[in-house]
Amino acid sequence: MNIVQFGGDKMNKVVTSKEAILDVSRNIAATQGLKAINMRNVAKECNVAVGSIYNYFPSKGELITATVESIWLIIFHNTHDCLRFKNFIECIEWLYQQMLRGTKEYPDFFFIHSDAFEKENKELGKQEMLKYFEHMYQNLHTVLRQDHLVKRHIFDDSLKEEDFIEFVFSNMITALSHRQASCQVLIEIIKKVIY
Repeated sequence: MNIVQFGGDKMNKVVTSKEAILDVSRNIAATQGLKAINMRNVAKECNVAVGSIYNYFPSKGELITATVESIWLIIFHNTHDCLRFKNFIECIEWLYQQMLRGTKEYPDFFFIHSDAFEKENKELGKQEMLKYFEHMYQNLHTVLRQDHLVKRHIFDDSLKEEDFIEFVFSNMITALSHRQASCQVLIEIIKKVIY
């Protein structure tokens, strides 16, 4: 390994990959929270100069965005579960368990996206979070429509499918914020309403 002595610190001349930086950033997010991610912390943990991080991520905002995206992928896409659901309830149970697992591995991940970004990038943080939430809404909507046991007549102008999904999702987030092991009460309510 090429080592260069500078100011008493030993630093690698180069980082092996963008993924290595993201691994370190995810570790910081898991152990210290998203707010602790910055160029200096990541460079220190990678054992490289700060400039090496800038070669891969031109700004702190881009580093945090890439880290958040990679965490979303780990929580929801790196699973061995079959992502075909028999019904809406099965989907809700799976989604809640994935989110719960995510909050155990990355504390407060679902609650502080925008806070991790600097002032000028807070809107970017909100947009990233909403992008992923929208993806989940769309998937929930698809599963709801494919569930043949759902009483379709309950949805009308006073209760739209989109509003129902937003209600379900916001209650899942509330259950997560209270560290509930399941969202069983919500599931019972869903059963009584749609089946």
